[in-house]
Amino acid sequence: MLNFKKLDFTFDPVKLQEALKQVNAIVEFPKILVEKTPMKKEIYINSDKICHQLCLTKRNHKEFEYTELIPEFRETYFKDVYEKISAWAKTHDCLLGRARLRLSHPYTCLSWHQDDQPNIHIPIITNKSSRIVIEDEMLHMPAGEVWFANVTERHTQFNAGHNERIHLVVS
Repeated sequence: MLNFKKLDFTFDPVKLQEALKQVNAIVEFPKILVEKTPMKKEIYINSDKICHQLCLTKRNHKEFEYTELIPEFRETYFKDVYEKISAWAKTHDCLLGRARLRLSHPYTCLSWHQDDQPNIHIPIITNKSSRIVIEDEMLHMPAGEVWFANVTERHTQFNAGHNERIHLVVS
């Protein structure tokens, strides 16, 4: 595969799901998106009918400048994950910063698009009917695996399954 590379380390799916529960206890993601619950200014969300995202790092002007975890999330397993991904990026000449949780609803698909830089995907909750497509390559990512994805090429993501899909994405 040209546009996907499985990295040589994984994260514990149970710990990832526990960290997700901790985040939910803080901001009730994605309920916060539906109910427009007031929250701290530094906690950034983006939402539409297909996909929701909650940023775990402090908002900045450029993707790779989102390098500081929001204080409320520093006591979760996501801190360890972010530190390991950041260390990997430094040894592989990658600029990574923004970390966010991306939730895709069942039976949804993003339009073809291109991003400015590659990213890392760590599935937390997934199903066999959830895939990422980059150009002519399609991949299902199992929970806990770590994947480098060249999303500077045309790509999409779909969740044809019955359940939500949540990935930690770092770019």
